[in-house]
Amino acid sequence: MKKTCFLLISACCIFVCNLLLVTAQTLPSDFAPCVCQATGGIGNRRLLLATSPNAMDWNKTNTVLSDQASVPDAVVLPTGRILVYYMAGCQITGGAAQNINNIKVAVSDNNGLTWAYKNVAFTQ
Repeated sequence: MKKTCFLLISACCIFVCNLLLVTAQTLPSDFAPCVCQATGGIGNRRLLLATSPNAMDWNKTNTVLSDQASVPDAVVLPTGRILVYYMAGCQITGGAAQNINNIKVAVSDNNGLTWAYKNVAFTQ
């Protein structure tokens, strides 16, 4: 098992440390995030990813999870799945950027190499 820490950089900084197990699950995306389209919405806030083996020394991954994103929070599940919940100010719908103000989740099953983007729905 490899221990990896993740740092999400947005309006604030948070990090999550946990033991990660890489799995080979494939999850389809519900939408495409806005990247390099930060106009309108909640403004020029970019959600970036960095990793660390020890929570002291950080490495940039150049991974942009989304533009116009705020209030990120990450969870690493015992299976190794990474969930990054955030407020999205934009999403790509039908090939065009659309201003929104919704909670979304980015999901990775391979230690942050690829991400699927899912809508979050609350039920009673």
